[in-house]
Amino acid sequence: MRKFFVTGSSKGIGHAITELLLQEPDVEVTGISRTNTLQNKRFVHIPLNLEDVVQLAADVDGIFNDHT
Repeated sequence: MRKFFVTGSSKGIGHAITELLLQEPDVEVTGISRTNTLQNKRFVHIPLNLEDVVQLAADVDGIFNDHT
């Protein structure tokens, strides 16, 4: 199974890339965005605001330890 990590997965280019990746049967996607707009067994959403640098720094260890 190939795994991808996409930021901005809820809209725009990030959403389009996530949808394209999920068309492949051997792909799992972890998406970061403030809101979740996708439902798929092979998609995991991490609610995170990349503009909030202080909170981002506090969450990084947990994100990568929980989703590796």
